[in-house]
Amino acid sequence: LKMNKPYIENVHFWKYNRDQLKYIIEDCREAIKVNSNNPKATQGKGNYSDQILDAQTVLKFKCEN
Repeated sequence: LKMNKPYIENVHFWKYNRDQLKYIIEDCREAIKVNSNNPKATQGKGNYSDQILDAQTVLKFKCEN
């Protein structure tokens, strides 16, 4: 049974491989860690928190399908 891809804001993440997605997750985590006061950490389109969640969603989907 093949499932439909979930909707994510960062739709271009679907074309990335697992290593690229893992890099995005770690890079965004590090950016939040070193500068948590930056509004881009949690606010607005393309914020780091959303990028982490989107990359995790794609990784999970690719592992299950």
